[in-house]
Amino acid sequence: MLGHAVARSWSSWEFRGGRAPFGDVPASQTYFGHTLPLDGTVEALFARLDGNARTSVRKAMQCGVAVDFATDLGALRIFHDQLCRTRRRHGLPPQPFGFFEAIHRHVLLAGLGVVAIARHNGQPVASAIFFHFGRSAIYKFAASEFESRNLQANHLVLWRAIERYAAQGFSRLDFGRTSSVNKGLRHFKLAWRPKEHAIDYVKYDFRRACFVEAEPERTTGWHNRVFRLLPAPVSKLIGTAIYRHFA
Repeated sequence: MLGHAVARSWSSWEFRGGRAPFGDVPASQTYFGHTLPLDGTVEALFARLDGNARTSVRKAMQCGVAVDFATDLGALRIFHDQLCRTRRRHGLPPQPFGFFEAIHRHVLLAGLGVVAIARHNGQPVASAIFFHFGRSAIYKFAASEFESRNLQANHLVLWRAIERYAAQGFSRLDFGRTSSVNKGLRHFKLAWRPKEHAIDYVKYDFRRACFVEAEPERTTGWHNRVFRLLPAPVSKLIGTAIYRHFA
């Protein structure tokens, strides 16, 4: 692989599958991964959750939040609208809708994923996109309305997905990667009692002919304050322009 990269005059090459294939080399980035086994009954899965997670799920149900699963573009647009507002709160530009249109064509229409939308009094309050392949499912993207946060709808979205995949015979739900500096997201994921593991990235710099030592993360900094202040249309335009270079 490195020889192929040299032949194509790449400046660097990144491997996101761990350090094992390369021996004792440094990790350029390290994230947390979380995997929830979907073994046992739904009742047993619920009983294993952290007490706060169980309380949040029950509160959402008591408030009348309902979750639907869909694969159509309309559901994807609802999710993307929420995602744009969520990313703005986090001080990040949103992924362009064209990116999600590609997901619709190649993943959702192929039966390899679903959009989950939580509604309260008919209004969308939280949503998520799940992928699945074989017997594994992935909690890939999530968004929610800040004004409706007390409904705990994001907890119910995830719980309904766990119920759905467990009933369909899936063996595990992968929560994706979590930044080591994002303590809030890590805490949210650990409340579901998954198995935690490290996800190491390895990067080779061809200009310096060496593996790259740990690099600072690019998701936090002064730019977060800027994106929180930008008008939504401007943030969307920036996301469309730069997402392919930083995803």
